Amino acid sequence: MAVVFFLTRSQPKTYVSEATLNINFQSSKGLSLTDDVLQQYEINEYFENLIQLTRSRKNIELVRLQLLKEFYLKKHNHLKFDENDAAVLDTSQIMPIINRLIKEKEMLNLLDKTHAEINFFLKKNNLSHDYINANLGMARIGKSNYISVVYEADTPFKAAYINGLIIETMKQLYQSISKHRTDYDRDMFEKLVVSSKDELDKKIKRLEQYKIKNNVINLPEHTKAIVNQIVNMEIQLSHLKEVRASRQKAVERIKEDYETELPMPVNLEANQKIVDLKRKLSAANSTLIANKFKPNPSIDIQKQEKEVQEIKDQVSHEIVKLVKDVPYDPKQTKQEMVYRLIGYQLDVEIAEESIPVVQNEISRILEYARSFAPLESTIGGMENEIYVAQQGYLILLNKLNLAKTVAEGKGSAEIYTVDFPSIPIKPKPGKRGVLVVASGVVIFLLIVVVLVLIEILDASISTVDRFEKVSMFGVVAAIPDMQSECVKNGSLSQAEAFHILQQQLKALRQEILKIEPENRIVLWLSGHRMDGKVWFTSQVMESLQKINQKVLLIYGDPHDNSVPDASMPILGTQPFAILGHEKSGILDLTESQLSPLEIMDSANWQQFFQEIRAKYDYIFIVPPALEKSADWKEWAMFAKSAFYLFRAHKIFQSIDARSMQMIADSSLQVAGAVLSKIDIEKMENYIGSVSKRRSKLRLIAKHLINRDFMKIKDELKFNRKKKVKT
Repeated sequence: MAVVFFLTRSQPKTYVSEATLNINFQSSKGLSLTDDVLQQYEINEYFENLIQLTRSRKNIELVRLQLLKEFYLKKHNHLKFDENDAAVLDTSQIMPIINRLIKEKEMLNLLDKTHAEINFFLKKNNLSHDYINANLGMARIGKSNYISVVYEADTPFKAAYINGLIIETMKQLYQSISKHRTDYDRDMFEKLVVSSKDELDKKIKRLEQYKIKNNVINLPEHTKAIVNQIVNMEIQLSHLKEVRASRQKAVERIKEDYETELPMPVNLEANQKIVDLKRKLSAANSTLIANKFKPNPSIDIQKQEKEVQEIKDQVSHEIVKLVKDVPYDPKQTKQEMVYRLIGYQLDVEIAEESIPVVQNEISRILEYARSFAPLESTIGGMENEIYVAQQGYLILLNKLNLAKTVAEGKGSAEIYTVDFPSIPIKPKPGKRGVLVVASGVVIFLLIVVVLVLIEILDASISTVDRFEKVSMFGVVAAIPDMQSECVKNGSLSQAEAFHILQQQLKALRQEILKIEPENRIVLWLSGHRMDGKVWFTSQVMESLQKINQKVLLIYGDPHDNSVPDASMPILGTQPFAILGHEKSGILDLTESQLSPLEIMDSANWQQFFQEIRAKYDYIFIVPPALEKSADWKEWAMFAKSAFYLFRAHKIFQSIDARSMQMIADSSLQVAGAVLSKIDIEKMENYIGSVSKRRSKLRLIAKHLINRDFMKIKDELKFNRKKKVKT
């Protein structure tokens, strides 16, 4: 934090100029040329494109060139020359280049020497692309149609001046891009409209030629006339059939009446004149029907109908005349009946002659109509194509008109400045304090992370909790390291450390006393060398001797270089050599470098242990480490109980797991494990609080880590009482 404070002592002042732009979006369909309004995602994209345009290299390049041009025109003094800028002092050479680049909206060509010198001069005055872009801020204000534009500089007037140039240059560049885009749209739509019109004309011409080729001018009207004619003829045919049936029935009824009562007053079939008139009427009617369905200007249908009617009248006249010549029959006056009979017969004959003609004409018209079916399908498809082409043409024509309208003023009124760039009164607040605090927080977090990583990544067994997580045996005693750092630096007294050691030895002694008398041949096992089992067992023997227990230690590890404690007498180096002794001591079997069964056979060992068990309360056996020797299995033949020793600050390996499993699978009764060489500070979770001198801050931090809030309260209360007493 001090380094950051020192390095930030002379930070330059920064002034921020602010401006606000408004984007003229269509918010109402009534005011929109396209009868639509922009969606939210389109508006967001529009803002993003505008911001990217403002930050583009071309726009920033135009700002730099315009700033340099106005500097040459004495409009501002925000740039500075020195003796190395002689190449850009010649305005007669520089100004034409700047004017041309601004007019054509081009960028400096750094391959050109003059352009490179201009770029170097601007960069030296903190006007590089990256510098301007880093000091330029532009963002949409909420979800409104406004954009905030800010620019930072070392002086207030320079910040406002450059901010204004950025906005004006962006507007001009936007108008240029918009005009180019609308001109392109207009040209494109013009080409599409011409192409669509040509395609439409081709389709219309094709339809006209098809109609002329097939003699079809107005197919819908033609088809309608044919349908109407067929319907009328169907009605006429049905009427003729009804007339024929009804008239035939009437004739048969009249003849039946005359034949049952009196004969006919006249013989109509024998009258030659009537027969001739009927033949003439039939021929005229046939001609009329035949010509009626074949329209021909040279045939007068009305004249033929009049002729048929005249023949009918002649027949009626002859019938009346014929009946009058018959003598009057007062009983039966049949003139009216005869007249009707002749009329019915004529109607029947006319209907019989007309029905086949009408049927043939209907068939002919239907056959004629069938020839129009494919024409109608083809013409309908062509008309649909013409309709689609017309709609496409109208859409393109509408878009062309819209593009022409938009091209007149595109970009000129879409963006305007609401708040012009402000001249800041005071500099931007510095970040010195924030940087100092942030550096402190970062360093603190870094230290915490490092400590946590060390703790997490440390796979060594440093506490009882860690050992019991991986061990198969429970811990019955934890032997402290008398060379712990807290003992060395004096924060924990030697007496307190020795007291902790003695208490753990007493705890182990209690576990040993719990062993049944018949099982008191105890095997002290360890997985590795240098676990301190000789020193440890010596301490245990001394602890047992304090309560008048006699202990024999059989030391059988020839691979261990450690020497048993001199305070414990060595009784001998051969098993039967110590049978005469009765005091506690050590049987040292390391000189022979032999295993138990190599020293003597199993029967002799059984006899040996039977004799000494009567003299000693406990027999301790220390075999070689399990990783180096298998002698422990031979000792296990005679031992009954076992303790497992593990030295702290070692990594628990697979060999340790296998060793524990082998011990568990043997016939030994494992009383527990003893963890040795533990830092006293790391024993607090096992034996409780250690009376070590700590600052108040460390005490509170310790209780916070352990979430022991009541101890914090008690600690504070104790300190207050202490102050009151003082």
